[in-house]
Amino acid sequence: MIKTAIELLFDAQTDATLRGLLDEIDAAGLPSPLIGWGTRPHLSLLLGGAARDGLEEAVAAFGAEPLSVTLDGVGTFPGDKGIVYLAPVVTRALLDIHDAAHAAFGA
Repeated sequence: MIKTAIELLFDAQTDATLRGLLDEIDAAGLPSPLIGWGTRPHLSLLLGGAARDGLEEAVAAFGAEPLSVTLDGVGTFPGDKGIVYLAPVVTRALLDIHDAAHAAFGA
């Protein structure tokens, strides 16, 4: 089964800033799996099961509008991988897009 994820990506300037932070964290001796996975910094909206036909086109249309996000906290995911993340400030707009993703793609 192919696993799917719906992620919000950052604009080029924010992406570069976050990659710089990842490099600093890596240089401090806390390597990030994100670098090795070849993925971009992102906000995950949905993690799911098997991919379905037409999902890529539906997601592209869904995430067309820019969203302003403030990253204001640092945390780690549980487990032994040591994944550090920057937490977004929860806003109505962020909750709305999260809810819409689950309504549209959750099944």
